[in-house]
Amino acid sequence: MGLLNMLKNLNNAEGIRESMRMSYDKHLRKAHSGAIAAPDTTPAHCALYGALGTRYMSEGRLPPESILWGELAPFLALRESDAREYLAEYVVYCEKPAEARVDVLRAKVNEGLRRANREVRMMAFMALQHEVAWARLLEQPVRALLESSLEGVQ
Repeated sequence: MGLLNMLKNLNNAEGIRESMRMSYDKHLRKAHSGAIAAPDTTPAHCALYGALGTRYMSEGRLPPESILWGELAPFLALRESDAREYLAEYVVYCEKPAEARVDVLRAKVNEGLRRANREVRMMAFMALQHEVAWARLLEQPVRALLESSLEGVQ
Protein backbone atom coordinates (compact mmCIF):
# COMPACT_ATOMS: atom_id res chain seq x y z
CA MET A 1 0.00 0.00 0.00
CA GLY A 2 2.90 2.38 0.72
CA LEU A 3 4.24 2.35 -2.83
CA LEU A 4 0.77 2.85 -4.33
CA ASN A 5 0.08 5.73 -1.94
CA MET A 6 3.45 7.30 -2.76
CA LEU A 7 2.90 7.03 -6.52
CA LYS A 8 -0.64 8.40 -6.26
CA ASN A 9 0.69 11.43 -4.40
CA LEU A 10 4.06 11.71 -6.11
CA ASN A 11 4.24 15.49 -6.34
CA ASN A 12 2.60 16.49 -3.09
CA ALA A 13 3.31 16.44 0.63
CA GLU A 14 1.74 13.03 1.26
CA GLY A 15 3.93 11.50 -1.44
CA ILE A 16 7.03 12.96 0.22
CA ARG A 17 5.92 11.65 3.60
CA GLU A 18 5.28 8.16 2.23
CA SER A 19 8.58 8.12 0.35
CA MET A 20 10.46 9.05 3.53
CA ARG A 21 8.61 6.43 5.60
CA MET A 22 9.44 3.77 3.05
CA SER A 23 13.10 4.82 2.92
CA TYR A 24 13.32 4.81 6.72
CA ASP A 25 11.74 1.35 6.88
CA LYS A 26 14.13 0.00 4.24
CA HIS A 27 17.17 1.38 6.07
CA LEU A 28 15.87 0.07 9.39
CA ARG A 29 15.51 -3.45 7.96
CA LYS A 30 19.05 -3.25 6.58
CA ALA A 31 20.39 -2.04 9.93
CA HIS A 32 18.65 -4.86 11.82
CA SER A 33 20.00 -7.43 9.34
CA GLY A 34 23.54 -6.11 9.69
CA ALA A 35 23.70 -4.97 6.07
CA ILE A 36 24.43 -1.44 7.28
CA ALA A 37 25.95 -0.50 10.56
CA ALA A 38 27.76 2.33 12.23
CA PRO A 39 29.65 1.99 15.50
CA ASP A 40 27.80 3.41 18.50
CA THR A 41 24.67 4.00 16.40
CA THR A 42 21.30 2.34 16.88
CA PRO A 43 19.44 0.79 13.95
CA ALA A 44 16.83 3.55 14.24
CA HIS A 45 19.49 6.25 14.00
CA CYS A 46 21.05 4.48 11.00
CA ALA A 47 17.59 4.50 9.40
CA LEU A 48 17.16 8.23 10.00
CA TYR A 49 20.57 8.92 8.49
CA GLY A 50 19.93 6.63 5.54
CA ALA A 51 16.51 8.10 4.78
CA LEU A 52 17.63 11.73 4.86
CA GLY A 53 20.92 10.99 3.11
CA THR A 54 19.14 9.09 0.35
CA ARG A 55 16.72 11.98 -0.12
CA TYR A 56 19.57 14.41 -0.52
CA MET A 57 21.46 12.09 -2.88
CA SER A 58 18.36 11.80 -5.07
CA GLU A 59 18.47 15.60 -5.38
CA GLY A 60 22.14 15.50 -6.35
CA ARG A 61 23.48 16.90 -3.11
CA LEU A 62 24.83 15.50 0.10
CA PRO A 63 26.02 17.67 2.95
CA PRO A 64 29.04 16.57 4.98
CA GLU A 65 28.30 13.72 7.39
CA SER A 66 28.69 15.94 10.46
CA ILE A 67 26.11 18.41 9.13
CA LEU A 68 23.72 15.62 8.20
CA TRP A 69 23.94 14.18 11.74
CA GLY A 70 23.41 17.67 13.12
CA GLU A 71 20.36 18.11 10.93
CA LEU A 72 19.02 14.84 12.37
CA ALA A 73 19.68 15.96 15.96
CA PRO A 74 16.08 16.95 16.82
CA PHE A 75 14.86 13.50 15.79
CA LEU A 76 17.52 11.42 17.56
CA ALA A 77 15.99 11.84 21.03
CA LEU A 78 12.38 11.22 19.97
CA ARG A 79 10.63 7.86 20.24
CA GLU A 80 11.43 5.77 17.17
CA SER A 81 7.93 6.06 15.68
CA ASP A 82 7.88 9.82 16.24
CA ALA A 83 11.36 10.23 14.78
CA ARG A 84 10.30 8.42 11.59
CA GLU A 85 7.13 10.46 11.22
CA TYR A 86 8.59 13.86 12.01
CA LEU A 87 11.66 13.37 9.84
CA ALA A 88 9.19 12.80 7.01
CA GLU A 89 7.34 15.98 8.01
CA TYR A 90 10.64 17.85 8.17
CA VAL A 91 11.40 16.92 4.57
CA VAL A 92 7.95 18.20 3.58
CA TYR A 93 8.77 21.41 5.46
CA CYS A 94 12.03 21.72 3.50
CA GLU A 95 10.53 20.95 0.09
CA LYS A 96 6.92 22.13 0.30
CA PRO A 97 6.67 24.39 3.35
CA ALA A 98 3.12 25.52 2.58
CA GLU A 99 1.95 21.89 2.87
CA ALA A 100 3.84 21.07 6.08
CA ARG A 101 2.25 20.59 9.48
CA VAL A 102 4.45 23.31 10.92
CA ASP A 103 2.94 23.61 14.41
CA VAL A 104 3.38 19.96 15.30
CA LEU A 105 6.80 19.82 13.61
CA ARG A 106 7.92 22.87 15.62
CA ALA A 107 6.79 21.18 18.83
CA LYS A 108 8.62 17.94 18.01
CA VAL A 109 11.85 19.65 16.92
CA ASN A 110 11.95 21.60 20.18
CA GLU A 111 10.97 18.54 22.24
CA GLY A 112 13.71 16.46 20.64
CA LEU A 113 16.38 19.06 21.30
CA ARG A 114 15.24 19.57 24.89
CA ARG A 115 15.45 15.80 25.48
CA ALA A 116 18.77 15.35 23.66
CA ASN A 117 22.00 14.64 25.49
CA ARG A 118 24.90 17.08 25.40
CA GLU A 119 26.63 15.37 22.48
CA VAL A 120 23.51 15.59 20.30
CA ARG A 121 22.97 19.21 21.33
CA MET A 122 26.52 20.01 20.25
CA MET A 123 25.83 18.39 16.86
CA ALA A 124 22.64 20.45 16.65
CA PHE A 125 24.53 23.64 17.46
CA MET A 126 26.93 22.96 14.58
CA ALA A 127 23.97 22.38 12.24
CA LEU A 128 22.41 25.58 13.52
CA GLN A 129 25.55 27.44 12.42
CA HIS A 130 24.95 26.03 8.91
CA GLU A 131 21.38 27.37 8.95
CA VAL A 132 19.53 24.07 8.60
CA ALA A 133 15.81 24.44 7.97
CA TRP A 134 14.69 23.46 11.48
CA ALA A 135 16.59 26.47 12.89
CA ARG A 136 13.59 28.62 11.91
CA LEU A 137 11.39 26.50 14.20
CA LEU A 138 13.41 26.89 17.40
CA GLU A 139 11.97 28.43 20.52
CA GLN A 140 14.35 30.88 22.20
CA PRO A 141 14.89 28.72 25.34
CA VAL A 142 15.88 25.75 23.15
CA ARG A 143 18.26 27.93 21.12
CA ALA A 144 19.85 29.06 24.41
CA LEU A 145 20.10 25.41 25.52
CA LEU A 146 22.01 24.57 22.34
CA GLU A 147 24.35 27.50 22.85
CA SER A 148 24.98 26.49 26.46
CA SER A 149 26.00 23.00 25.33
CA LEU A 150 29.30 24.52 24.21
CA GLU A 151 30.18 25.85 27.67
CA GLY A 152 33.43 24.33 28.83
CA VAL A 153 34.37 23.10 25.33
CA GLN A 154 37.71 24.39 24.09
